[in-house]
Amino acid sequence: MINAVRRMVIRWLKSEARRCWLLLRYVLVPKVLGRKARAEVYLALNDPYSYVLVQALPELIARYKIEFTLYLVYENSPSMANPKLWRDWSLKDAGQIAELYQLNVPADMPDADNLATGQHMWQFEVKSIDDAINIFEQTWKTGFERHYHLSTPVINFQLHNQARLERKGHYLPATIFFAGEWFWSLDRLAHFEVRLQKLKMAIADGEIYYQRNSLQLTTLPNQLSSSKSRTLTAYLSIRSPYSYLGLIQAQRLAKHYQLQLEIKPVIPMVMRGLTVPPAKQKYIFLDAIREAKRHQIRFGKFADPIGEGIFNSYPLFPYMEQQGLLTEYVQALYQAVYVEGRDLAQRDNIQDICNELGVDEQQALDYGQQTDWQSQMQINQQALDDMGFWGVPCFQFGDLTCWGQDRLWQIEKSLLAEK
Repeated sequence: MINAVRRMVIRWLKSEARRCWLLLRYVLVPKVLGRKARAEVYLALNDPYSYVLVQALPELIARYKIEFTLYLVYENSPSMANPKLWRDWSLKDAGQIAELYQLNVPADMPDADNLATGQHMWQFEVKSIDDAINIFEQTWKTGFERHYHLSTPVINFQLHNQARLERKGHYLPATIFFAGEWFWSLDRLAHFEVRLQKLKMAIADGEIYYQRNSLQLTTLPNQLSSSKSRTLTAYLSIRSPYSYLGLIQAQRLAKHYQLQLEIKPVIPMVMRGLTVPPAKQKYIFLDAIREAKRHQIRFGKFADPIGEGIFNSYPLFPYMEQQGLLTEYVQALYQAVYVEGRDLAQRDNIQDICNELGVDEQQALDYGQQTDWQSQMQINQQALDDMGFWGVPCFQFGDLTCWGQDRLWQIEKSLLAEK
């Protein structure tokens, strides 16, 4: 029953009717009323992604008929399983994104005095995007000549904006809200640009600029050195739609550059005692749909494997690995969950997958119990913890590690550096 309701919701979220309704509400009605299209931008002064995103806004205004309203929010890592790991990782990751587009790189997190002063100055001095960029620059780099203590009105100003962000359906800063859709950081500006171009809002014809975080797959393998490790390791969860997208792209990367692909499954976050708020779940699913479309990956129905679906499918991992079928098995599970909408809680669906792979299900189950499949999942999770990650998908190539299906370009960049 739950999966049936979920499928109905998913059909609505993916439907053209929903997209038309959002277009009418957020674009066409304002246009009839003589208003210019406007997007909302939510930023946090202590968020490196916000620092990078605000630098991109003038360039977008120069190319599109769009205006932005800025909202300063208080938190930079709400709803994160491990806020400290998130802060440490986001600083490094945002810096790599900034370098990709030749923007100012956030080097170190702002100190408490500059952060409090920047938040104070924002409320009273930010009247334009240039003002906002100036406040970010002073907060993160140059500092202020005079400092202010954080006050209750300043905090409440940001909390009010934080509540607006959450009420509209998101949980992170460095986000743009336009026509009912969310676009996080520079990572999703390609989708934002596509949306604006489809609405005929481009000032002049031109290519999508913010799409450098994609695999290129242009260099021939024989042009690369073979001195480095040739194994690409992928840490995945069956319940993570990003893991599904990551696996398909990792396979493309491995095939093109003749890499060995190694898969290490982990238990889903929510089955390890971590919570995922509803707003985050909804955004991830909608984002995964458009990312799948962008990368030409099939993504249709969805049958949540949490609980029994995981307990039915995971014990077979050791046997599939021993038989050299782990990649095929994981791909078949993803096909069942995200394309066909087959419920893994029903054992006959697991049986069908085994039959397709020529595997005796009972033999695979017995082997999984003998080899303690749960301990292997814990070993895989510990490896993630040791790398400083807490979620999936994550990828490792030699000494290089990255988190996210949209970070495989970093591994490709490392490969191309071998030339």
